[in-house]
Amino acid sequence: MLFPNKTILFNLSIGLIFTLFSCGGSETSGVQSASGETLITINVKGTSPADVRFEPNRINLKKGVKVKLTLNNQIKTEGMYQNWVLINVGSGQEVVNDAMAAGSNNNYIATGRNVLVSSELAAPSSAVSVSFTAPESGAYNYISTFPGNFPKMIGKLVVD
Repeated sequence: MLFPNKTILFNLSIGLIFTLFSCGGSETSGVQSASGETLITINVKGTSPADVRFEPNRINLKKGVKVKLTLNNQIKTEGMYQNWVLINVGSGQEVVNDAMAAGSNNNYIATGRNVLVSSELAAPSSAVSVSFTAPESGAYNYISTFPGNFPKMIGKLVVD
């Protein structure tokens, strides 16, 4: 028997559950502004290309709500540009390939049926904003299409 002591098994199980639920980022539904827009700030954190990430990595919105999203690139390393691109689930690699073809003159943003919203590039220690209306109910992904960021930088937008 692998775990003869039920107390050890219980403690390992609790530890695993705690680890799973404490990892991975956070969630937001934004804050309502005086003008009626939902204000959302997404911070880009990390100290190297290996650990770069969005915080929060999940956004919940109501269908049709007006949103002003600010992408705050908190990374100080030169050359670590970021953008925020809302896409259809499952289209990340296709969108990134199109973004590479679009190149730096186009902020590494592709156009097409899978790109719903996109921001400009945010240089290190700077921020950019983009306004949009929440799409139809469903799940979407948001990514950064700057070279080297995908698939590490991915989040989920859920619209009710």
